[in-house]
Amino acid sequence: MNRFLRTECFNEQELGLNSTTLLFFNGQLAAFVSLCADKLALNDFEGEGLPRKSVPAIKVARLGRDRRFTQYKFGRRLMYEVFSIALDIADNHLGARYITLDAYPNRVDFYESLGFVDNEPNRKDRRTISMRRDIYSDFELDM
Repeated sequence: MNRFLRTECFNEQELGLNSTTLLFFNGQLAAFVSLCADKLALNDFEGEGLPRKSVPAIKVARLGRDRRFTQYKFGRRLMYEVFSIALDIADNHLGARYITLDAYPNRVDFYESLGFVDNEPNRKDRRTISMRRDIYSDFELDM
């Protein structure tokens, strides 16, 4: 994540590929989230009531926090900000139905606690787990 922040993050933002929000705590960079556009291909049995199987999404391209600030749950706080941003975008600016991300296997439980589900539950041997969350599903603020 440090390499992403130092070498890719702002270049990609200048190219219009993502938008990154930085969270500072006591003058130190504590966490960040980078968002971009995505699409999600749904299976035939998914997306009940939706007129198509390929739907627009907002992707959490990167989420990171400094280990020194673990106890403050800044990653969770930024994800709640992502939910708010996604809902605003979907309601007022641009069609989008899901929030997507690619989770490292050791972070899947964290994202599941935020209402994300595995996009490909039967696929084995994955370096990252493709996950999604419906923008319009309710969420509880569990800080």
